[in-house]
Amino acid sequence: MKTTDKKQYTSINQIISEAERAGSHFFTKGTMRFFDSRILAKIYGGCYFITSERDNYRDSNPRFYTIRKYEGGLGIETVGEFCQYATKTQAESAIKKLIKTEEAQ
Repeated sequence: MKTTDKKQYTSINQIISEAERAGSHFFTKGTMRFFDSRILAKIYGGCYFITSERDNYRDSNPRFYTIRKYEGGLGIETVGEFCQYATKTQAESAIKKLIKTEEAQ
């Protein structure tokens, strides 16, 4: 299904509010603290966003990036692998390619 066929979100706050109303714990302080997560504010294609997580089990303790897709209600999916990207730029490039692919279908 094309990205444009679904509800389009323009801010991360819209996604957070809707998910919390549906009962999601994804954005709670406890969950974010457990995964040492941060949410980047930009929304891509009306439903994609990026989170970063710190790997506390590695000596260097780097931050990695994960692409997420919000599908409404409780529907927050990891696109690809958890902590798949070493940089924010890599995650952004992957989202842009994904959106182009969806739009071409």
